Amino acid sequence: MINNLIKQKREDNLNGTKKFQTSIYRMVFMAVVLVVFFFLTKQKYL
Repeated sequence: MINNLIKQKREDNLNGTKKFQTSIYRMVFMAVVLVVFFFLTKQKYL
């Protein structure tokens, strides 16, 4: 996964594309969703 991100960043610098940026945003979005689900389930059992 790390190697894939490094390859995407290098490709974006050469070609001027935004694949690296969109993949980082996708990972941040999924992390936020997981944190929200964690707190929702934690609140349910308190």
